Amino acid sequence: MFYEFYKLPEEKVDEIWEKGLLIVDTNVLLDLYRLSKGSRKDLMKSIEFFGERIWSPYQATLEFLRNREAVIKGLGSSKFEEFIKVLNDKAVPELKEAFKNFQRHPCIDFTYIEKRIESFRMELEKKVEGWKNEYPFDADNDDVLKWVTKKYDGKVGEDYDAKLLLDIYSEGAIRYKAQVPPGYKDANNKDKKEAGERYVYGDLIIWKSVVEKAKKDKLDIIFLTNDTKEDWYEKHNGQAKAPRFELLREFHKETAQDIIIMSEAAFLNEMKERKSVKVKDSSIEDAERAIKPESPINWKDIIAGWSFGRTLDSSALSAISPNTIFNVPVAGSLDSFKPVVFPKVSRLEDYHSIIGYPKEGFVDTGYLESMTSNPFLSIGGGKDEYKEDKDNEAKK
Repeated sequence: MFYEFYKLPEEKVDEIWEKGLLIVDTNVLLDLYRLSKGSRKDLMKSIEFFGERIWSPYQATLEFLRNREAVIKGLGSSKFEEFIKVLNDKAVPELKEAFKNFQRHPCIDFTYIEKRIESFRMELEKKVEGWKNEYPFDADNDDVLKWVTKKYDGKVGEDYDAKLLLDIYSEGAIRYKAQVPPGYKDANNKDKKEAGERYVYGDLIIWKSVVEKAKKDKLDIIFLTNDTKEDWYEKHNGQAKAPRFELLREFHKETAQDIIIMSEAAFLNEMKERKSVKVKDSSIEDAERAIKPESPINWKDIIAGWSFGRTLDSSALSAISPNTIFNVPVAGSLDSFKPVVFPKVSRLEDYHSIIGYPKEGFVDTGYLESMTSNPFLSIGGGKDEYKEDKDNEAKK
């Protein structure tokens, strides 16, 4: 009844490793372009270890083929140029500025420091040019594509027909609204929305393919994904800790089989621990960098389900309850409302960006900012007459 809350016995894990089917998500296949040469070789060897026990959902393969050229281009010459720009426009100036307070010290040779920083800049520029010339990928001569094509020939699932896809989209709309994993974090992804429903619901299509494959062939599954958003993984203190319980429950209920969901880094580490193939520690570290920080959360996602207050007098700010949205009349006008979000308000003095207008008795929100240390959001801009304040405009 509570299958998903219990770890699989070690003997069952061993059995899955020896007999289960390995399914690799799109983001892991695309990571073959991002890994260093040695790490890429270790991941390929680890996948090859499973021999015929590999399979790819049609949707995962489609997304790999659709996105690979963009990944290759994004990692190409423009990326190296971006690195040089960051080096010259940000890193070096900030490094020099950091040591500026030591330029009038009797024992610290600031001229020497400046020369060493400049030498470092030139040396790194030269190194980057060398790395640029070593970049191995070309969309028309792509060794990763050749490898994927060879290894997965005859091991890719069939596509869903148009009717089944429409059924998945309809189900996906309900699941996403109820935040049933996987994929609901993609509901407002701009790029995927522009690409069409097939990509908005891509994670769900892949998941259904995995479930159906396991059910049809009566197979246990090892599923690799670097997608550690909350619609795939349980989060503790912002860190991905374990696959969502709902996924484990759904899989087992639908298939009567078992599944291991793990990241690329965890997979390589497991291969190393089991001595299935020789995997370098540096390859595991390289794979861990594939798990990127999540993109900034859209304010609409944050405020969903929060309590709502109609008006707020500025004198009552210190009594705001956490996670409450308020519509604040600006300059006393009841016709102009602005929603203001205070996720973690404790004291008014904690929020120096709030511009108070005691004369009207309200708070203008035009100059609020998102702050990473103790975040809150302001939605909407201030009135034009307040934007004439140059100091506040500069802060904004």
